[in-house]
Amino acid sequence: MCALARKSAARNYALMKRMHDAKDNLTHKVDIRYKFKDLKGKVIDSKYAREIIREKFPGKKSLQKERTPLQLILQS
Repeated sequence: MCALARKSAARNYALMKRMHDAKDNLTHKVDIRYKFKDLKGKVIDSKYAREIIREKFPGKKSLQKERTPLQLILQS
């Protein structure tokens, strides 16, 4: 848990620093929005990212829908 908090704090600090630097230097715009990337590192839109996540990491509900009644009987 501490490692996660440390990582989150470092990310927030870097983000706030970029925002502060962007306010001080108004000559160029700094894009601080999150960018979704595919497995090869190419920037993609959020809809395509959601499709990749659903394909690679199916949720419990979708896995339960795929089970046959026989599998449910054998599991219990």
